Amino acid sequence: MASAVVRVYAVPSAMHYSVPVAALTATLCCTALANAQGSGQPAAAEAADSQPEKLPPPSAEFSLSGQHNFASDFTDAEGEVAVSRAAADVGMTFATSQRGRLTLGLGAERSMYSFDNATGFVSGSEEPWDDIMTAQASLRFSRQHDGAWSYFAGVDITSSAQDGAEFSDSLTYGGAVGVMYGESRSLRYGVALGVHTRLEDDASVFPIPIVSWQFDERWTLASGPRRGGGQVSLSYQALDDLELSLNVGFESRDFRLADDAPVTNGVGRDSRLPVSVAAKWKVHPQVTVSAEVGANFNQEFTLDDESGNRVNKLDADMGFFAGVGVSISF
Repeated sequence: MASAVVRVYAVPSAMHYSVPVAALTATLCCTALANAQGSGQPAAAEAADSQPEKLPPPSAEFSLSGQHNFASDFTDAEGEVAVSRAAADVGMTFATSQRGRLTLGLGAERSMYSFDNATGFVSGSEEPWDDIMTAQASLRFSRQHDGAWSYFAGVDITSSAQDGAEFSDSLTYGGAVGVMYGESRSLRYGVALGVHTRLEDDASVFPIPIVSWQFDERWTLASGPRRGGGQVSLSYQALDDLELSLNVGFESRDFRLADDAPVTNGVGRDSRLPVSVAAKWKVHPQVTVSAEVGANFNQEFTLDDESGNRVNKLDADMGFFAGVGVSISF
C-alpha cells in the first residue's frame, strides 16, 4: 500500500485556555489521518478494506527542540523576565486496518524562567516561580471513511508543575473529536470540538478549525500546531528539501506552584502571541532540522492562589526569541 505524508493541521480558536492539549490532540490526529490516507486516490481508498493486504508497519517520530525568549521588561512594574525551554516528543503510529490508525504520543518540556527584580507579583519576593516541568501522554484514533471524508478522536493527560509541587494537583485532561473533508491533496479542511480542564479554573470547550490549502505549486497556507498552542503559517517550498515560513501563533501555559513558592500551591499562567520566520531543512529523508526567530507580543504573566483567586497579573513588553529543533522519523 503506497503511503504519502499530507500535512493537515489544527489550531485552536479559543484564546483563554491553558496548554491546549485537546487542540494538539486534534492536530496530531489529523497528521496521523493524513498518513493513513495513502495516495489520496478515491479508488484506492474504496478498495483498501476489501483487499486482504498486509497492514503497513508501525511508524515513529522523535523530536528535540530548544528555544530562548530574551529578557522583556514588565510594562507597568519593576523587573524583567526571560525564559529558556527544552523539549522532547515521541509518537508511534499503528495501523488498525487499511484505513485506520492509532497513535500514542509522549512529550516533555522544561521551562526555565529567569525573573529579575520582579517585585510586582508578591510584596517581598523577586521571583514568583522558577523552573517548570510539563509532561504529556496522548492516545488518538483516526480513520479514512471514503475518498473524501475522514474522522478522528483523541484524549490527553498533562502534568505541569514547578519542582516540588504536588503531582496530583498538577494534572489536567483534554480531548477532541472532529471530521475532515478533502477530495484533493491541495485543499483539505474540517472542524473539531475540543474540551480541556484547567488548573483552578473552569473547563474550556472550543471549536478547532482545520485547513491546509496549497494554492500554488510552492505556496501553502495552513493552520498548525505550536508547542503550548497553535499557529497559522504561510509556507514557501524554496527547494525540494528547504521550506521557509511566516508564522503567527498563540501560546498559553498553566502550571502548579510548589508549597515553598511565594504563593503556596498557587497557579502560574504564561501567555503570548509569537510572530516568527522559520526554516525547515530535510538533511536526510528521515531527518529534518529547523530554526526559528521572531518576537513575542501581548505577553501576560499571571499569579493565582491555590483556589484560583487572582493575586496579580503583569504585562511584559515585546521581546525577541530564537529556537532550533531536529526531527527523526522511522
